[in-house]
Amino acid sequence: MNYIGPEAIIDLGKYKNNLLSIQDYVGVHTKVMAVVKANAYGHGAVYIAKAALQVGINHFAVATLYEAMELVNAGIDGIILILGHLTSDELKIAGEKHLRVTISSMETFEMIQELGIKISTHIKVDTGLSRYGFYLHRLNDIPNLIESCTRMIHSKFAIVEGIYTHFSSSDSDYEFTMDQFNIFSEFKKQIHSLGETSIMFHCANSAATIKYKQTHLDMVRVGLSSFGILPFEDMPPGIDLTLNPVLSLKSSITQIKNLLQDDFVGYGRTYKTKHKVKIAILNIGYADGINRLLSNHGLVLVNGKIAKIIGRVSMDVCTIDVTDIDVSLYDEAYFVSPNKTDVLSVKHMASLINTIEYEVLCNLGTRIKRTYISG
Repeated sequence: MNYIGPEAIIDLGKYKNNLLSIQDYVGVHTKVMAVVKANAYGHGAVYIAKAALQVGINHFAVATLYEAMELVNAGIDGIILILGHLTSDELKIAGEKHLRVTISSMETFEMIQELGIKISTHIKVDTGLSRYGFYLHRLNDIPNLIESCTRMIHSKFAIVEGIYTHFSSSDSDYEFTMDQFNIFSEFKKQIHSLGETSIMFHCANSAATIKYKQTHLDMVRVGLSSFGILPFEDMPPGIDLTLNPVLSLKSSITQIKNLLQDDFVGYGRTYKTKHKVKIAILNIGYADGINRLLSNHGLVLVNGKIAKIIGRVSMDVCTIDVTDIDVSLYDEAYFVSPNKTDVLSVKHMASLINTIEYEVLCNLGTRIKRTYISG
């Protein structure tokens, strides 16, 4: 018997094709960094990184030392940049393992100096997101930052390989994105004027990579788009880039039963039948990433037909109405389907619960079996 638990099917063939399409789109002079933080947005960081290496992508971004070490311990032979803050002890480990670390403040730089070991670094500048990074919201902030960066670049311990920033709203706000980019570009120009032309500059996330070619610079950092999901509603006109969703999500019917009129379904009795109803129980719940807000209006695909979630999603199971669908025990029910990407997409699921695709993917639980196929 096939596996009947909650299962995500990750098509590595589609993932590799997406990366190749992005690389072709940005051109040979721009590197592609695969963002694999948060377990590669729920897809499985090690498998995803190995697939990227197979098509020549060897730059990876993670958020923490723990995530970086997962790749290192799995034998991923790539250039791994840690985006988040590290303690002094973590910086030492990162240096020993030849990882790249982010310098977002002089405090981090001073910790590297005090350790007295060579560590490859990327300097992060804050051009308007107001999170990590050296303050660079306006052009008149550049002189002070140039002074700080010059000190870091000339350090014999903090080996500066790159400088980067992050856009706050490249999916939706062209003007502010261009404000950020123009400030960053002027800063880049002035760094280069000092003779530091070997430093890699990067700023484009998925949305900027697709919409604004001028932001590509030396490298783009792609996460959501590499998994075949657009960070906005539709592909902008005139963009020659094909991306296909990589992940499908399904579970199985583990019980079928008939209810009478005026029966209640689920915790809190939030659903009351208006007539005789045939229901199916699926062994997947909010512990697996099926958000509780999908109660009474989430959708699944069963035997080619759409069924509605009724009652509250609970920790381990949810219930669907299959009154008009011919079903049998262990039939598969898809929450995300590659064959019906309108109402059964990550994007549509996110819209139903008023969130973003990133959160839906990152909430996929650890007990979901991840099955990898090659296309």
